[in-house]
Amino acid sequence: MVKLTNQRKKTLGQRVGAQTVLCCVSNLRPLGHGAKPLPTELSRHLEEEEEEEEEEEEEEEEEEEEEEEEG
Repeated sequence: MVKLTNQRKKTLGQRVGAQTVLCCVSNLRPLGHGAKPLPTELSRHLEEEEEEEEEEEEEEEEEEEEEEEEG
């Protein structure tokens, strides 16, 4: 595995953060005001991430319920 220097990690984090912010902002603007719809590939990727997050939340809830039943 390649070890990144702190400076490199920082620039990667800034890039990822900026892209996330841009995606969020573009999603908030209504489409009638000059906003462009997301490219299908990007929107598909975002949908997949949302689905994964929902699945993780459901798994966490199930685990909590099981712990409550045992306790």
